[in-house]
Amino acid sequence: MFNITKMREFLKFFLVLLVLFAGSISIFLHILKSGLNDFIKETLNNPLEATVDYQETDISLFKAYSGVSITFRDLLVTTKSAESRDMLTTVDRLSVTFEALSIFSEELTVHSLRGERSRITIETDSAGNCNWDILP
Repeated sequence: MFNITKMREFLKFFLVLLVLFAGSISIFLHILKSGLNDFIKETLNNPLEATVDYQETDISLFKAYSGVSITFRDLLVTTKSAESRDMLTTVDRLSVTFEALSIFSEELTVHSLRGERSRITIETDSAGNCNWDILP
């Protein structure tokens, strides 16, 4: 038969285990935040013909259900052009939410992208060169 007491014990055990796991991940991310910050900047800047810089990041497992949320503060994207360093965009706060398990796959599944107080500059010169063409 169905035993309510054993079910309650199992649920208590499972919830305690879940809280410990989430707390451990949160503490781990907080400790490694500076190294992770450098990794994120390098990962963003390597494939682009632009420089991505920001003042601060916040990484959270609790802001998004079954996902990871990364928030960048004071984001600035400039071109790497030899002639000039054009500002492409500035964003006071940019939040990206994606599936946690997609980090380990080939493609990152983004659930949401939210920017606050952003400014985007799109220009094309007389020769037809666009400042927003930053992908190789």
